[in-house]
Amino acid sequence: MLAIGLLPFAAFAQINCDGDRYYEKIFSQVNTTSDVVYGNNLDIGGGNMDLKVDIYEPDGDTLPTRPLIIWAHGGTFLGGSKTDNDMVKLCNRFARRGYVTASIDYRLSLPSALISKKAMTEAVWRGMQDGKAAVRFFRDDAANSNTYKIDPDHIYFGGSSAGGFIALQMTYTDKQSEIPPEINTGQLGDLEGDSGNPGFSSEVRAIINLCGAMGDVDHMESAGDEPVLNMHGTDDETVPYGTEVLTLAIIPLGEVSGGHSINKRADALGMKNSFYAFKGADHVPYAHSDAYMDTTENFIRDFLYEDLGCTEIFAGMHNPANGSQQVRIFPNPASGSMIIENLSPGLYLSVRLMDITGKPLSDLHTGVASITLTRDDLP
Repeated sequence: MLAIGLLPFAAFAQINCDGDRYYEKIFSQVNTTSDVVYGNNLDIGGGNMDLKVDIYEPDGDTLPTRPLIIWAHGGTFLGGSKTDNDMVKLCNRFARRGYVTASIDYRLSLPSALISKKAMTEAVWRGMQDGKAAVRFFRDDAANSNTYKIDPDHIYFGGSSAGGFIALQMTYTDKQSEIPPEINTGQLGDLEGDSGNPGFSSEVRAIINLCGAMGDVDHMESAGDEPVLNMHGTDDETVPYGTEVLTLAIIPLGEVSGGHSINKRADALGMKNSFYAFKGADHVPYAHSDAYMDTTENFIRDFLYEDLGCTEIFAGMHNPANGSQQVRIFPNPASGSMIIENLSPGLYLSVRLMDITGKPLSDLHTGVASITLTRDDLP
């Protein structure tokens, strides 16, 4: 729990996070609305393409506004879909916590035989424009029909692999001077693009990059840039963990920087960020492993929970007889010390503090009082 308390970013404006909402899966069912058209644009062949999104909402939720997470799938801009297994799992799991979640389809690239640096750069550009249109779609809905009851001030954008490229590009490439030389805006459109829903902001509160990369980390410019969560396998042979030339079928597609390099740049700038390395793992390990998916889910959960301004984690410790809370943990985040308060007289409290690898550091015990964890003697 101390590791959670020391996440290197602060909360912003707080929203309703009463009880265990956004931390625990408090909803048993999720309602899904499939194939909602969020925009339209020219596909790679020049034909009109409807852009569609699947939207997941917690069943029985009564809150008038909820934070939104938009997800973009992987597939090297050659394939993949909004119904990919990892996207469906992430959407369902976070909807059960009280979020509205959405998985988008976006325009893909050329067949692999015709891939080049220029073609791939253009594919990322199209994906970026489509991602921005999806953000604008939900802001349009919030301002008008309010069908999905989202909070327009708490929109997060996440992506896996190619989707991570989209999340990074649409957030940090925000100036005309940063447009790649391969991009002809007269043909492809400018930074915002023409995929739909003009007149609304495409800005997001924070981004989640799962095994994606960006072309130029210098596009991250100041401590005030949008917070970013990065998760990346140290042995990723598809998208570089650090900064290397990205290749596809031995075709060099240019130098890119993966999660580790993005984290280093964010730290150097003092940006709010969080980083997790999948030790010894290859590309998108969570896509085919429930254990890795659980790790991914929990790390994202803590990142978002803090950003929402939910400063106390109750850890699901309740009396099953009457539902009363038995343990409180605060402050969170903590810089010097954290208190674990025992709220139930007669309850014996035992706490084990472990590092991120699971190695026990200390055991603490108390009867009816509280336990204080301090950083003084910790590495």
